Amino acid sequence: MDGIIGSLIIRQPRSLDANNRYYEADLPSHVILVTDWFHNTSSDGRWPGLRLHDSGQLPDTFLLNGKGRAPGFQAPLAEFVVKPNTRYRFRFIGGTCLVCPFQVSIEGHQLTLISMDKSAVEPITVDSFAAVPGERYDFVIETSKAVSSYWIHVKGIGPCETTTKAYQLGVLRYEGSRNPRPSGRTPGYEGYRYNRIFNLPNADCNPINRSIICISHLNNKDTINPVLLAKKPDVRILLAPGFKDYQLTELFQTGKYLRHFLPIPNAPPLAATINNISNVLPSSPLLSQYRDIPRDEFCSEECLNNHSPILCNCLDLIPVPKNQLIELVIADSGGVGLTHPMHLHGYCYYVMAQGVFPAELSFDESIQFLNQELNSGLQVRPHPPMKDTVPLPSKGYFVLRIYSDNPGFWFFHCHFLYHHQTGMSAVLQVGDLLDMVSPPFGFPKCGNFLNN
Repeated sequence: MDGIIGSLIIRQPRSLDANNRYYEADLPSHVILVTDWFHNTSSDGRWPGLRLHDSGQLPDTFLLNGKGRAPGFQAPLAEFVVKPNTRYRFRFIGGTCLVCPFQVSIEGHQLTLISMDKSAVEPITVDSFAAVPGERYDFVIETSKAVSSYWIHVKGIGPCETTTKAYQLGVLRYEGSRNPRPSGRTPGYEGYRYNRIFNLPNADCNPINRSIICISHLNNKDTINPVLLAKKPDVRILLAPGFKDYQLTELFQTGKYLRHFLPIPNAPPLAATINNISNVLPSSPLLSQYRDIPRDEFCSEECLNNHSPILCNCLDLIPVPKNQLIELVIADSGGVGLTHPMHLHGYCYYVMAQGVFPAELSFDESIQFLNQELNSGLQVRPHPPMKDTVPLPSKGYFVLRIYSDNPGFWFFHCHFLYHHQTGMSAVLQVGDLLDMVSPPFGFPKCGNFLNN
């Protein structure tokens, strides 16, 4: 959040890229890292949060590779140089941490999507795309326009669309252009006309709409293990992000501190949850010191079964059997208009379905309806795309599959920083302790700071 961030690109030989015929150039300089920009630090007044001012989770603006402008900050803009009549691969990284997704377009140019996160897809061409924190998208840009300079336009959407209207500009400059900056007026917040948009937050993806392309509409370019395409999974797990309102009297009890954040001025303080549990990470590492963790740090059976009438603050450890087909149903129980970026360590998801629930149904009714549909096997797709971070729609869902062949303790969390920090996470325990890598002899433990 405060600028300690950078891109790390792991390249492969062109011959191994399933979409290598769609571009001629893949330059290290054509990586665009989008980040939020506060004009103060991420903790000043925002963590856990002042009630009347400097609260909230909306960026003042965005930066492209650390560059950008805002009123009172006339700094250089990020510039990307291209040759005419060449197809370039650009890599966009969602390095943001706040609640506004961002939407990207390039003046006069279409974008051909070839990869999501790290996985190739059947290419599609769009005018614009949106992303949430943690997502990565690779697009091909064909430089077939007049030799000149063109705006790269990045704007905040979701909560930013109705409030701050934060946006940022970069420059796509053709070699030989006499104009270091695009001529004419800047596009402002609104940007350009979009006939086809990819990954628009909170879109209803069923039925397929030619103007709105969703992740679940895409096809994987790689070979898929047929086990993943079984009609029914071995295990289905519901993971439901949400929030708990706190009264001020609850927060300030003697000798007790409850993690919370302030979403907007004068709003109730919130804890972030999954399945009504605000996850508290253990006092020692699970993988190397599991038996050192006090039992009272783990969630009780009552909390895990979601029967508790009150919020649980505890270690949410979810057992997952080894070498099984696991279906993860991630469903938004908060319904406050946000698009939570849900990320799992150790695995990539296969995206079977996504959508929004009928407005007339309650959350429990929606889950019951979705389970009935899943039990019918109708959601199984022959070429599901692969992701490791998914933009969960408000009052919506993603149906994801993994094959649990990577034992360990794997963190599952929202990529919005303040949600992550206040408990919107869980730990998936894949396999038993004997299935996991044992710490080496003499491996240091927490609390041992001696060099021996």
